Amino acid sequence: MQRVNELFGKEVVSQTSGEKQGTVRDIVFDEDASNIVALLVGGFIGRDRALRWTSVASVGDVVVLGGEGTLNKLGEDPEVADLHKKRQSITGTEIVTQEGEKIGEVRDLFVNERGQVGGYEVSRGLVSDMRGRKFLPIRNIRAIGKDTIIVSNPDLLPVEEAEKARG
Repeated sequence: MQRVNELFGKEVVSQTSGEKQGTVRDIVFDEDASNIVALLVGGFIGRDRALRWTSVASVGDVVVLGGEGTLNKLGEDPEVADLHKKRQSITGTEIVTQEGEKIGEVRDLFVNERGQVGGYEVSRGLVSDMRGRKFLPIRNIRAIGKDTIIVSNPDLLPVEEAEKARG
């Protein structure tokens, strides 16, 4: 699983030409924030271009753009442009149980190689974080709102366990 915040600033390189295409400046999710649709790549000219997640061959130290993948100007991909305009920040969003108990806030998202969100890294405060942040599986999410995420099960795993189990 990949931490979403680690994608920011990664270079994008073409698999066929080996040429650098720019760096990841933003990430565009679908309407319910469960899948990455595209990465916005800042070129050397300065205009962001959309790289569809389906065109990503791999992610390591760099993002590798697959063989026939292309980068389009943001305006040339209406779906990505529309989702980017509607975007909301998930990082920092408060997490609350259905019973109204605050359990923390989102610090990062974990996605698999298909760009599907598997869960969230949860901060429960400075003292708790010193013992290790927690992992909230996506299956426990009941609603994602502009201000709050509602969960059905507040049982959280240590992030390290979740990374090993899914690694």
